[in-house]
Amino acid sequence: MPSSVGRFLNVLAVAVPCTLASYFAWHAGWLAFDSYSYNETSYGIIPIPLVYPQIVMTLGLMVFSISLFDDLVQILTGGEPSFEAVVEDDPIEGKE
Repeated sequence: MPSSVGRFLNVLAVAVPCTLASYFAWHAGWLAFDSYSYNETSYGIIPIPLVYPQIVMTLGLMVFSISLFDDLVQILTGGEPSFEAVVEDDPIEGKE
């Protein structure tokens, strides 16, 4: 395929998940804030505040969003995204 079409598809393939991951991170943050505000705890023998696992989930989504945004900026500035940058001498990812 032509390089312009491939570049457009790369932008599309990174922009959509970046938008979705950012959306999920935003709402997971609000969910953690609500759990903190209402002092929600888990059901069971040991009541654990739900804000702790929700904060961890939110931080993971934020890191994922940042990594996708970094790849999007790389593509838009003319560079290669991380999933296309292959080191030839790497025995795991390199070509044999």
